[in-house]
Formats: sequence, structure tokens, C-alpha cells
Amino acid sequence: MDNNINIKPSSKGFSSTNTVYLKKTRDTHIKINAFHIPDKKNEGKIHHYTIDLSVWKRKSGTKDFEPFLNQDKDFKDAVSKQIRITDKDAIKKLSDFLNSQNKLIGQKVDHEIVITDKEEFVEISKIKDLLQKSNLSLDELENLDGIINIKKFSTSKDSLEKLIEYLDNENINFLDHAKSDPLTCLYEANQKEKFFQNWIESNLWIFGTSYIRKLDKTNLSFSSDSDIVMETLDGFYELIEVKLPSAELFRYDKNHKSYYPSTALSAALGQVLKYLQDVDEFKPNIEKANQTTVLFPKAKLIIGKEPIENGEKEALRRFNSSLNNIEILTYDNLIKNAEKLIEIYKSKVS
Repeated sequence: MDNNINIKPSSKGFSSTNTVYLKKTRDTHIKINAFHIPDKKNEGKIHHYTIDLSVWKRKSGTKDFEPFLNQDKDFKDAVSKQIRITDKDAIKKLSDFLNSQNKLIGQKVDHEIVITDKEEFVEISKIKDLLQKSNLSLDELENLDGIINIKKFSTSKDSLEKLIEYLDNENINFLDHAKSDPLTCLYEANQKEKFFQNWIESNLWIFGTSYIRKLDKTNLSFSSDSDIVMETLDGFYELIEVKLPSAELFRYDKNHKSYYPSTALSAALGQVLKYLQDVDEFKPNIEKANQTTVLFPKAKLIIGKEPIENGEKEALRRFNSSLNNIEILTYDNLIKNAEKLIEIYKSKVS
């Protein structure tokens, strides 16, 4: 699930979940929550549960949402109200949500718990107890989310730096070391580029962008070789194309005393431009398949390292500013982004 499922007990053995979004786009929200009913004859353990599932559509020309029901007529001309969900990701999240609630049956909820991505039940009070045993102050306990993010972001940054280190070392086998290192094996793949793509896909926080979902490429209505396609909170589709940090960015023309894009950079940009063109061409089909409004697409190209020479740095800056809806980011940019976010969280919990 993209958002954690928190379960809070109420009185007499009853409990309920927070509201979980199965889908959240610019125009459509699909929400679900569950209410647990205890078995009074069995020590108040959960006997069954009810769910509230709702679809909300944005009112035309406004920012407000209103409940939405599909309407179908049966053979007797009677109108039936239905909730129809066709989005593949939303159906998967619905299935995961129901599975997590089924696992609660027969359990007793005395304390607030959270269901993790691995569908493990963790009591919030136990987490706090563990932190107290680690000699953390009350102020640090109140900033639990910040502490967790500092640890998470720092570990992710270290793993990216380790992957780059293995790639730069010509005396070792990259795949062997990356697969065996506990810090990097989480992103295991059989190709170098795929290792870095897996890292990016697992750490989208690095961009500081409010992504609401990853799009199923089978719903894009055209053949896409793109690495990752995301939908942003403001309704944009954004391609994230991932290349190796070892890729060359520019070459120097001695005759004209200027830098020009390398073969690797030119080829990668060609891929990105083809994607943007396809999204524009197939826009009506994509909107229908994904039940959303497609604003003009954007793209991020992750490639290479920050240039050392001042002239090449300026060439990259100028080249970036000349591109429309495409942003070139080096792996050094990603590491700097991570460091800034870590510092922001540290300032909040200090």
C-alpha cells in the first residue's frame, strides 16, 4: 500500500482504520476505510469488519470533490447504483487492503497499530518503548517521523554512493559486489542500469516531488521503453529516464572551443523526446485508460556526474535551460538533494 494502514481501538473492543486512498488523481479519489466489530464471547477479539468504499469526482471548474456512483439499468428498467473500479493499481490496493483486514480477524486490538508494507502488524507503543530504551529524549520521540526519515534517507544515500563506487572501480565485477553487499542488494538486478533504476524507483522522495502513483505502462496506449512513469499531484505525467552515472555528458570541440552533447546524452534525450511526443499523440486514449486528465507531460533524465571543468558545468546549465519540460539531473544532484532533505529533517528534530 502507498499509505500505511493505521488501526486505532475505540471503546468496547471496536476499532477502525484510517482512510486509505486506493486512487488519488487530480480528478478522481477512491477511498476506503474499515470498522472492526468485536466478538463479545471471545475476549473482544475481532469477529468481522465492515468497509466504506467511495469514489469522489472533482466538480467541473472547481477544486471541490463530490461523491460519484456509476448508474446501470437492469432488464426491468430499475436503476441500480454501483461503484465501478477499472484502474488496475486501485484494484490491487483494494485487494491488499481487504487481505490486511482479514488477517486482523481473531486478534484483539488494545493499542494503536500500523500495518507495514510487508503486512506486518506493529504496535506504535512498542516502537516508542524501543526508542525510549535507546535513550532518546521526549522531544525526539515527538519527532518520530523525522527520525525515521533521517535514517531511511541516510541509508538510501549511502547505498547510492556505494553503487557508484562499485561502478567506478574497473578492477571489480559490479554485479557481484552490488548483489552481495547488504547495503545495495535490495536493488538487485541482472544489469547495471537496472540496479540504478531500481534505486530511483524505490527512492522517489529524492526529487522532492509530490508523486501520487506510478502508472502501469500497459495503460499508456503506445509502446514505451521508458523506465518509470509517474503522475504528479498537480496532474502532470512525468517520465523518469535512468542512465548510468558513468555516462559521458559532453565532448569538447577544439576547433570551435565549445562543448557539445555526447552520443550517450543525445541518445537518451532522443528517447525522452519520443516519449513526450507519444504522450501528446495518444493523449485521449491515455486519459480514457487511466481515468484522468493528462496535462502536458514532463521528463527527468538521470545521467552522468557533475562536470569538473567550469566550461562543461556552464554548458550543462545552458543546455538544461534550453530544454522545454525536460530536466537533466546528474547523480551528484541526487546526492545533494538527499543531503539537503536529511539536513531539513535534522533541523526539525534537533
